[in-house]
Amino acid sequence: MRRKFLVILGAALLIAAGLAYFVKPGDSKDAGPYYGIYYGKDAPDFTLTDAKGNRVNIRDFEGKDVLLSFGYTSCPDICPTTLMQLNAVTQKLGKDSGGLQVVFVTIDPERDTPERIGEYIPYFNESFIGLTGSPDEIKKAADAYSVFYEREERGDSGSVYFMNHTQTLFLIDRNGKLLLLYPFESFDADRIASDIRYARQTNGAAQ
Repeated sequence: MRRKFLVILGAALLIAAGLAYFVKPGDSKDAGPYYGIYYGKDAPDFTLTDAKGNRVNIRDFEGKDVLLSFGYTSCPDICPTTLMQLNAVTQKLGKDSGGLQVVFVTIDPERDTPERIGEYIPYFNESFIGLTGSPDEIKKAADAYSVFYEREERGDSGSVYFMNHTQTLFLIDRNGKLLLLYPFESFDADRIASDIRYARQTNGAAQ
């Protein structure tokens, strides 16, 4: 019980540190009436592999809004909950959802092969894209967004494990700006959809 408490406490502190890294003093002055935490600077890029074996990077999605999430397919609770919320965002956007791309990056490349990603992600929405890569590539992508993760062994075999990780959702606008951050406890499909609509209006690229 004590170990579990320390893990949760450590994750909470890392989330706070990650948000502090992204949100500098003065960043909020141009935030407008957003629900998410405003950042508004160029989105860090990375290159990973999709379910079909194609190499993909964030710049490939310029012209679309991107909701970026990190997790893993064996996650028992937070990750599927996040993906269901993201599907709800697309539903809230309705006919405007075609301008949105949801991207899910695994933090468990040992188990999350392209094949596994390709089986798992469409269960939530067939338009979502799942990405994987080598351990080094995953670490580079996660570090770029201040996403913490670690492996927690269960039992003595080493074959059963969970991945402790921060769960922050990132909104990248269609101009390649990392616009907003949403900690897990603030996920709300209606408000995220409203943020996307407002962003499209204010940057003159609404469709």
